[in-house]
Amino acid sequence: VVLDKQVKFNEHAQALIQKVSFGIHVIIKTRPYFSTEILLSLHYAFIYSRLSYCVSSWGSTYWSHVNHLERLQNQALRLITFKPCSSPSALLFSNINI
Repeated sequence: VVLDKQVKFNEHAQALIQKVSFGIHVIIKTRPYFSTEILLSLHYAFIYSRLSYCVSSWGSTYWSHVNHLERLQNQALRLITFKPCSSPSALLFSNINI
């Protein structure tokens, strides 16, 4: 967890966005070669583990950071399940049990 001088989580949120984006990149590159189960394992390794670590401590950050991270996770789940961008994210979470 990264804090700045004003005890804000902006730097941490930006670092987390970069790490989650890298996880999405890994999923995009490996998607043609792996099954959904393996892609889901990559999601847990590269994305979910980062999002769930110390989530209660940085929960008071700006809504824009949380929204950006949520959109990235939705993108990853759509890639894993081979669903179009227009598919509802609530169904993705329930189908994968996240």
